[in-house]
Amino acid sequence: MRRTILAIAIVAAGLAYGLFDSATAMDGSPAATAVAKPLAPTVGERLPAKDAHLIVDPGRYGLGPALPGTRYAVASGWLVRVDAESMVVQSRLWQREKLR
Repeated sequence: MRRTILAIAIVAAGLAYGLFDSATAMDGSPAATAVAKPLAPTVGERLPAKDAHLIVDPGRYGLGPALPGTRYAVASGWLVRVDAESMVVQSRLWQREKLR
């Protein structure tokens, strides 16, 4: 009985904090599945080109020109400034839900 209550409390807390996404199990009953959330890029991390969208028009995002030798990019939902050649994150600016 205690384990059942504990399991229900853990699942309820996970749903409340967005750790699980509700889904339907194969038998048609509701089930909880883990949702993988992308990790925010960290300063000093090299971004693979496939994981980053380079910003061509910084003004569209309310940004001025990038510093010499750097570019703006969106990676894992974050607007970041990266080294133009190595794609190493120089700074993480803000979280961005969608590209414009």
